[in-house]
Amino acid sequence: MKKWYAVHAKPRQDARAEENLRNQGFEVFRPLARLRRRVRNGMVEAVESLFPRYLFVQLDVDRDHWGVIRSTKGVAGFVQFTNAPTPVGEQVVSGIRAMMSGADWIDLSSSNLADGTPVRVTEGPFAGYEGQFFSREGEDRVIVLLTVMQRAQRVVLPEHHIEAA
Repeated sequence: MKKWYAVHAKPRQDARAEENLRNQGFEVFRPLARLRRRVRNGMVEAVESLFPRYLFVQLDVDRDHWGVIRSTKGVAGFVQFTNAPTPVGEQVVSGIRAMMSGADWIDLSSSNLADGTPVRVTEGPFAGYEGQFFSREGEDRVIVLLTVMQRAQRVVLPEHHIEAA
């Protein structure tokens, strides 16, 4: 019976491992995420592995010759806790695919914060403060209500300085 197994890839070789495993006839699933990365002068959108250095391979360990996977270029080895690869639950893989909802990636680039959502400031002069998401201001900034000196103040922050509390 075929099951999913997690494979550990070599550093920055996720795509290479995926391609080489597919070329050998294995069914491979490497979930991708579209996200925003901070660069020197702003933010850019990028598509990267949702789990860097990890991908999923479906095989039957009793029938398929899984030893070749370990010697595949780009692959470091299986995720295992015994002498054999440890299966990943089908619900894990199907759950990730459901989050992708037919797209090629999970979109993590846009914040899903609604008005009034509790947030925590993670960077900058207000790091550690908690408040409420108020609204967006432009593409990269948000307005957050923070209690400063016993008063709710609207503070404009870069979006990457906050996270949901």
